[in-house]
Amino acid sequence: MVRVLNVVAHHDDDLLFLSPDLVNDLRDGAVVRTVFLVASDYHTYPTYMEQRELGVREAYAHAAGMTGTPWRSYAYSCANLSATLWTLGTRVSILENRLPDNATAPPNRLWQLYARDQSLTGRPLDHAPAQTTGRARLIAYLRAVIADFAPDVVRTTDPTADLHGQHTAGRPLEDFSFHRDHVATARLVRTALLDVPPNPEVVYYRDYTIRDEPANLNAADAAFKRAVFRTYAVRDVDICPNGAVDCPPVGGFYDGLLSRRYVAGPAWVGDLVVPLPAAEHGLVMGTHHTVRNRATGLELAVTDASTADLAPIIGWPRTGTPNQRWRFEANPQGWELVASHSGKAIDLPESSLAPGVQAIQFQRLGGVNQTVRVRGNPTAGYRLVFAHSGLALSVAGNAGAPVVQRPVASSADQLWDIDPA
Repeated sequence: MVRVLNVVAHHDDDLLFLSPDLVNDLRDGAVVRTVFLVASDYHTYPTYMEQRELGVREAYAHAAGMTGTPWRSYAYSCANLSATLWTLGTRVSILENRLPDNATAPPNRLWQLYARDQSLTGRPLDHAPAQTTGRARLIAYLRAVIADFAPDVVRTTDPTADLHGQHTAGRPLEDFSFHRDHVATARLVRTALLDVPPNPEVVYYRDYTIRDEPANLNAADAAFKRAVFRTYAVRDVDICPNGAVDCPPVGGFYDGLLSRRYVAGPAWVGDLVVPLPAAEHGLVMGTHHTVRNRATGLELAVTDASTADLAPIIGWPRTGTPNQRWRFEANPQGWELVASHSGKAIDLPESSLAPGVQAIQFQRLGGVNQTVRVRGNPTAGYRLVFAHSGLALSVAGNAGAPVVQRPVASSADQLWDIDPA
């Protein structure tokens, strides 16, 4: 029997985005384990959390045809982190970790753990007290869970979900759907998988972006996915406030998800470089790099090694000085480039959308005008494309030439080599 490990953030990510593959596996006899990293602790705690956990267990039993089989819970520990292990017979299991939801104040703690290595403390488990973890410890836990379960297939959400939206005139700069908990979970899983022999098959599933795609499930799969999701949703008052009445609401938000399933495969990911805290592609977040233009040989530099806001970004021959060293950090929607000497980020002034505007450095605010998508590879070179404008960093000329944003083109003045500093 095939062994399938799912790792998701929330109680419904598996049913909405990994299904119908997940529910069909449960129905067809696969050995299935799902890891839920996040607690539903953002309102009416602990009632809402407990109801969502119960709803998922009931949905799994429904899909597996095991509604008469009792779930049993046990203490579980792996790599010095605890969880609650729920088992349904001998082939279906769930691990609950109860890390704080992104909407629980202070917000975005799982993202901050992933992106900034901040520690977080979760909710008490059924068989263990609350525990505190950091990025390395959580990655070690996921790696150990994968090794312990020995799956043939690992499934999680899309690690590039925040890297696709572009600004459209008349819409807010961040007006597209991605969830930081989903992205953080997928990237933590992807990092854990870098060192788990033998390598299982890995499938990444697109999440909220599928609402913009055509419905693609056949009638039988869509009906089964909806029926299993409904078993869960009657326990989730955010989805079905009237219980079983009109659950989920016809024509509502979830209709666009229950008739679709899309994989985040090569055609979707393309040449995007995913920010990871370990070496997958040579570019590691939190580490310093030089950025050298292929057309001119000039490096990204802050003019005169200034530490002031608004200081222009120029191309300059390599000198090895800190104003030509850049720390690559993860931002929602891409990468943030932080100058070593000043601690300030590359920025487009006033979020300009105009071609030819020169980049500057500015205090770190985390906005999309301080965020670039890195596209390419070491052989072909990399493009640095601003998230807010869709325009690429470019330099042409001699020492001191301005680094500006221009429409993406095939010219070498938009290609950069990114090397460890």
